[in-house]
Amino acid sequence: MKRIALFFLLTFYTLAYSQFKQILTIHRDSILSPDTPLKTNPFEGKFLLVGQFLPIKRNSDIKLAKVLTATGWGLIDEKGKFILPTQYYSISDFKNGLADIILYIPPKPGQSQGSKCHAVINAQGKMITPKCFPTNDYFISDKKDGFSRLRVKNTSQLADGFIKVRIDNLTSVYNEKGEQIIPAEYSEITFSGKYFQAQKEAPQRHTVIYDQTGKKVKTVESTTIYITGDLAIIQDYRKIYVENLITGKRYFENQFDSLGPLNDEDEEYDKEIMLVGTNYVDHIYSKIKSTIYINKSLEIIQNKIYSESNLRYSEGQIIAENPENHGLAILNSKGEILHEYTREESINYMSLDSPGYQNKENLEKNILKYHPLWSKQTITQRVMYLEDIFILRINDSNDQNNSESIFIQKKNGKTMYRIKGPTYYFATFSKNKFLIGANRNEKTGAYTHIITDTKGNILKTAKKGQTYYTFMKKPFTKENSNKYPLDKNYNPIYKEKLLASEQIRNTLNYIIISPEKTEIYNSNGKIVQTVNGSTDNQYNDYINGSIGEDYLIIGTEKSYTLLNKDTWKPAMQLKFKSTLKGYSEGGMFVHDDYDGETTSKTYIDPYMNVIKIIY
Repeated sequence: MKRIALFFLLTFYTLAYSQFKQILTIHRDSILSPDTPLKTNPFEGKFLLVGQFLPIKRNSDIKLAKVLTATGWGLIDEKGKFILPTQYYSISDFKNGLADIILYIPPKPGQSQGSKCHAVINAQGKMITPKCFPTNDYFISDKKDGFSRLRVKNTSQLADGFIKVRIDNLTSVYNEKGEQIIPAEYSEITFSGKYFQAQKEAPQRHTVIYDQTGKKVKTVESTTIYITGDLAIIQDYRKIYVENLITGKRYFENQFDSLGPLNDEDEEYDKEIMLVGTNYVDHIYSKIKSTIYINKSLEIIQNKIYSESNLRYSEGQIIAENPENHGLAILNSKGEILHEYTREESINYMSLDSPGYQNKENLEKNILKYHPLWSKQTITQRVMYLEDIFILRINDSNDQNNSESIFIQKKNGKTMYRIKGPTYYFATFSKNKFLIGANRNEKTGAYTHIITDTKGNILKTAKKGQTYYTFMKKPFTKENSNKYPLDKNYNPIYKEKLLASEQIRNTLNYIIISPEKTEIYNSNGKIVQTVNGSTDNQYNDYINGSIGEDYLIIGTEKSYTLLNKDTWKPAMQLKFKSTLKGYSEGGMFVHDDYDGETTSKTYIDPYMNVIKIIY
């Protein structure tokens, strides 16, 4: 590909009020291919860079874009109205209605360098932190002043519109209006998704529960509290109970030795089965006496027959044991029996080494009947769980050729096909028309991968050192550290042409990396573009925003190239001294560079404006 020279327009700002040391505008005409389609920039000439208009939170109609002038970064709405003036060192992308900002403070007389302060703003551009802090986070062990984003407890989900602030070792909470809704009196504050739990150490350790308006709901002489929805599970010394935080009504006092939510990581309140209670023999935490499940109506799920020993919860249902004859049943959230099995049946069909499954005449009938039982439990390593099917492996230890693999639809338990033989199947492709499996050499113990049809006929056998697997539902071969589409029988790209291959996001094309060059193939195996130099995995088609949707960004040891995903023609080429991988910020492509003395960032916005900022 013809190398495009890089020139800098002599638009160079060294302004006392700028947030940066220098801003270099890279002249677009000098690096942009003439036939590259450009999006219309509604703010042409007003800003150096205009990011993509992105929603301030999920499903929000409010969209803001980052803009850059000689003085710094700012924010505008879709009408071009300023939300935040262009005077900031950095503005993060919005998450849950809030964004972090950094302001550079020039050095005072006698100081050699300036400083930075950090704060949080809302969608109106108002700073909601009580002041601008030297750091944007604090660590409890260091007792630093600062702020931190609140997360929903036991999840990675950010709280919507709240931050917590620590000053002088005391923590408070501010809402998205910048109002302090929980005073600075607490050692730590967590959030359940609906309520705050504020812990206080003195004069006596306790927890204060607040709602989202900052109203005190309850004070508990305990710090062992779990809140799900409007229910608080409280362990107050050796007493455990559930309390409705709206009505104040208590449930299950002194009924369980332990009580908790089904899954600490699950914050969905509409689950049919919410809580699990456990009692232990002699109240000693070693031997379980009984396990009880509780539905969202706060009813103990019980059945006249299956009431004492519920075994486990699975996919919205309960597997329960009859304490008298040890038969099993699958119950719904009301305790009603959906499926029932005798003790003999449960042992027989949970093991898969049963006479029932080995009985080939009744096999399909038995699978349909007992599918609910074994599909609810991890009953054997010989069940392979794929996206839409189970692969059930029935072993004949005396003769592996007499073993059988049964492919069963997950949704209804119906048998799709059965294949006799020693192959262990683990993947399918082409809408389950072809199967990937492995055969074990009984003498050496080594496995050889094969591809078969649905009757078990071997269509292809892997060579020594090769393995087969699927990537984006397509068959690939892995050999040494390289991977590539299988061959022309299953994919039109041939092995001989490439060393490594991956499918490019949102396209049917592949990127092929070799030591000398990087090639783009279409789905017919034709080369549509070649870039000199190896990418060393520096290509990026996962950049968020319009840049990543429209362009494939390839970084080699020689340059960074933007390829148009429609035409696969080069749109732009840039050179950087570092080989760091680029990333997304505000819908723009960003590349960091460091030459040993200065740090810089190069931005490309959706309108192909290119700016280099030196810090």
